[in-house]
Amino acid sequence: MKIDAQKQKDGYNIIHDSISKSKDVKQLQKAVEASIKIIQDYQLDQYQVQRLEGYGMKKYESFLAKDMRLGREIQSNRRF
Repeated sequence: MKIDAQKQKDGYNIIHDSISKSKDVKQLQKAVEASIKIIQDYQLDQYQVQRLEGYGMKKYESFLAKDMRLGREIQSNRRF
């Protein structure tokens, strides 16, 4: 089976863009769920999938850190 490198790149970019556009955890979850079909349709290789997983995890961790900072700010504001 011949794999089209440009098709793989396009699929990678579609997933990366959808992860980038996520503004919260729910949107990120939807992007990840949609990426499963894209991975199969565009025949992404293991390396591309691992890079996208890493990027998605960084995005998820940034959402968690943001929520934690917000929680601390709310708690500190309640003390006054």
